[in-house]
Amino acid sequence: MFSKSPINRATSKAMLTQMLSIVFRWMETDTVASASGSVVCKEATSNDRSITKVDQVSFNDQNEQGMNLGDELQNFVGGTDIKKDLESMNIGQRDALLLFRTICKMGMKEDRDEVSTKMCLLSLKLLQSLLEGVSHSFTKNFLFVDSTKVYLSYALLRASVSKSPAIFQYVTGIFTVLLLRLREGLKGEIGVFFPSIILRSLDGTDLSQKISVLRMLEKVCKDSQMLVDLFVNYDCDLEAPNLFECMITTLSKIAQGTESVDPKSVTASQLGSIKGSSL
Repeated sequence: MFSKSPINRATSKAMLTQMLSIVFRWMETDTVASASGSVVCKEATSNDRSITKVDQVSFNDQNEQGMNLGDELQNFVGGTDIKKDLESMNIGQRDALLLFRTICKMGMKEDRDEVSTKMCLLSLKLLQSLLEGVSHSFTKNFLFVDSTKVYLSYALLRASVSKSPAIFQYVTGIFTVLLLRLREGLKGEIGVFFPSIILRSLDGTDLSQKISVLRMLEKVCKDSQMLVDLFVNYDCDLEAPNLFECMITTLSKIAQGTESVDPKSVTASQLGSIKGSSL
């Protein structure tokens, strides 16, 4: 994964992405099968990457396997409640939950050196790809949403203060998915992310972060319902911050050219582009 060969790195990333996709497709299949009283185990073929039926196991067998898996991976993945969570899930959901938590923990590493930076980038890339493709089996499942609150939130906050433009770009990409697909169950978390990721970057002097956030806002603001939810859930809540008002005020300052920008780090064309994006 950290090989100097670009071919080896690309191959490793492709394998991880495919593995992640298979596990979560398996989880979705198991969720559907559980409703009828049985779970169909799936595995990927090496030729067409499709999932094929290999066996059916009873719920008792699944519970026993899940508990053994929880015992082995509890210390590695972390979380004292993981065994309790696994008891209420089928085997496909267990695998997906453990994998999701593990990838989130990879993203919690500080980017102190080249290896930790690459690990953080890989984790964030996998998380963004995963969240963009998950179905209601993930977005409407309490345990997955709860893991998003605990594990992904911490990883995202740690990554948001990174000086790496590439890491911050993935942070905005993941936050975009949270706003568009998971905001219903993450009101408190979004209330923290929005000022620390969006408003702080728009008010700051870092040009690359400002551009990344403006591009993100261009995408999310196309969803009119998201804007309505942002206003209703925060600006209309007496105990919540006025996120919509702060966003509009900050964008207005940028459009008027009154925001703080380091004149040594921005050209006239870049400044014009930033003003245009804020409109």
